[in-house]
Amino acid sequence: MYMKNKKMILLVIPLVLVVLAAVFYLGSGENLKGQLTLSGTEKMRSVQTVAVQVPAAITDVTISADNLSLKWTAVSGATGYRVYSSDNTSSYGKVIADVKNATSFILPKFPYIQNYYLRVEAYNSAGISKISNVVVADRMPPTLVKNVMISTSSLQGSVTKIVNLSWDKSTDATSAVAGYNVYCGEKSKTETGGVYGSTAFAPPCDKGLMTASLVTGTSYKISNLKPEKSYYFAVTAKDTAGNETGYSNEVLLAASVYAAKNSQTDKIILPAGSSNQTASRSDSGNISSQVANRGSGAGGAAAASGSLGTYTNQNSAVVSDLQPPSNVGRLVATADQTGVTLTWSPATDDVGVKGYKVYYGTQSVVATGGNYQNGPLDVGMTSSLYAPSYKVTGLAANVPYYFAVTAYDAAGNQSQNFSTEASATFLK
Repeated sequence: MYMKNKKMILLVIPLVLVVLAAVFYLGSGENLKGQLTLSGTEKMRSVQTVAVQVPAAITDVTISADNLSLKWTAVSGATGYRVYSSDNTSSYGKVIADVKNATSFILPKFPYIQNYYLRVEAYNSAGISKISNVVVADRMPPTLVKNVMISTSSLQGSVTKIVNLSWDKSTDATSAVAGYNVYCGEKSKTETGGVYGSTAFAPPCDKGLMTASLVTGTSYKISNLKPEKSYYFAVTAKDTAGNETGYSNEVLLAASVYAAKNSQTDKIILPAGSSNQTASRSDSGNISSQVANRGSGAGGAAAASGSLGTYTNQNSAVVSDLQPPSNVGRLVATADQTGVTLTWSPATDDVGVKGYKVYYGTQSVVATGGNYQNGPLDVGMTSSLYAPSYKVTGLAANVPYYFAVTAYDAAGNQSQNFSTEASATFLK
């Protein structure tokens, strides 16, 4: 019995020791933990990760005056910037650039058809910023220049002293109109591939662009043009963003019309005993050119130098003219509250255009054939030899009218065809 109990005691003692050791260990650990936490003799250290912040929004995007580059201030923490382009102010559009390590961007050469609205956002691994302010890249040119007209203030010798161009004011929806360019050619742009100027042309039309700087008004004076040449002019508008319009309507200063007040060449038939001569005469009848080998006769004698002097009644000229004037050039019709004003490019004639006739009706002759219902109205030479015009009144309101013009000379010859047809509706 004694031995049995002794064995049990021996078995229990190790178990008790194990339990006591565990209790001691755990108690010491809790106490150690308490000491470390509360005593301040040691401090626990922990590694903290700094959170990446989403970049702030960009608020100072600017665009250069020439609309070619964007700039903005760097945003803290940003690793890159995206540039957006849209055709309106309400949507971001599409990303056109992803810029890193820079706060500027050279814009692409956008087509000259619309305005482009640009925004910038910053981004990093945490996300993207709010979108920036919007700036506009102005690629919309001003309105097309209209109603370019030409007139001459005076002629002097073999050159024109002053030719004056005028036109309607152009407007721009985004930028201000900075001014106008004037172009010149000795041929129409329809004959030169759509451009003015050529090395084959004499100054001032050799370069095409006549103006060294933009014309700020709506008129321009030109000098030193030769009466024996024809000149074609057009005008463009340019805004402060550098956008330029296409050409305006083209106006023609025709050679023979240009020279009509200065000189003209006729076949002079002299009285019996004289020979037929070709001479230049002014509108007043003064013979100004020298004619060699002129025969003498009852009609009068030439001066010793060969200058014919001035014709008198007994030495008058008889001119045979069978050549009709050219067709009238481009016709423009503009309606207002009192009627329709017609303007056209002048016709030319070997002797001289005497006047114009206006035809009109409510049906297009170009579309239907036949004749115009009204006319001809003989409007003579109108107030301007170089930019003929005439106002048609007495028209029915709210009815489309179609117009055409012909030219005639002193011999009664009339243009073989109508001018281009123009249409306008009189709104009362």
